[in-house]
Amino acid sequence: MPLKLLFTLNIFIIDIILVMKELEQHKEPPKEPTIISKQTMVLGGNGYIGSYFSSQHPDLITPSSTQLDILKPISIKTFLEEHKPKLVINLAAYTDVAAAEKQRGKMDGDNWQTNVIGVKNLVESLEGTGIPLIQISTDFVFSGSANDPGPYSESHQQGNDK
Repeated sequence: MPLKLLFTLNIFIIDIILVMKELEQHKEPPKEPTIISKQTMVLGGNGYIGSYFSSQHPDLITPSSTQLDILKPISIKTFLEEHKPKLVINLAAYTDVAAAEKQRGKMDGDNWQTNVIGVKNLVESLEGTGIPLIQISTDFVFSGSANDPGPYSESHQQGNDK
């Protein structure tokens, strides 16, 4: 091995050893601040996305649908008062697309009740509390087609791509 390369490798190894010793003397670097905490409530924590999300953040407040029924405003308000979350993430939704299509236009159907009335109840229950809400939805609302690619505003009408 050429002497220059050997010398360079030795310096490189010495540098690595010095860095490792320096790291051993210090505690773990502070973690990045996160908005997710023990005071974060996740609705739909047992669903497809919610169960994965909850597994990544095990300290979340994750009420079941029997503990907090979004169709009953008093259930929401009582749970909020008891657990005092600082943030609410709503992943709860009626996700059976085929069944939802059969319920089209039926305001008494499970789809409308969960995805519209339930969210309305949640928003109204949070009004005046100062607790922020992150509402997660699906890609079935707007097409994302070439004629209507988004981004979408709150006033965007479904079906603009036709």
